[in-house]
Amino acid sequence: MVNRRLRILLDEQELLDHQQFAFRKGLGTGIHLVSDAITNDLHADIAMLDHANAYNTVWREGVLRQLHQWGVSGNLGCFLKQYLSDRCFRVDIGDKQSNLFREANGIPQGSALAVTA
Repeated sequence: MVNRRLRILLDEQELLDHQQFAFRKGLGTGIHLVSDAITNDLHADIAMLDHANAYNTVWREGVLRQLHQWGVSGNLGCFLKQYLSDRCFRVDIGDKQSNLFREANGIPQGSALAVTA
């Protein structure tokens, strides 16, 4: 529900560049390249890149600042701020657990909001 509301806001207010295809419903990067090649009767070679530690290095304060500038406020803004703030982790190996560590940067990986946030 939160992801849907955020995507609607981003799309309705045209806050994302029209050339951004990654992480947008029905607009994967591969689709854009292939459809352009088909339209123009061209050959398309595609190389996919996986940026190591991309989620771990996101500047959360910058994400929150950008959302605020875009007018994301109210319940949605509060939820996203709480979602991204005070992130902690620990390592479990067998029955042993490390201390809790606070992350200075990064966003949660693997959740529905990870690619939108």
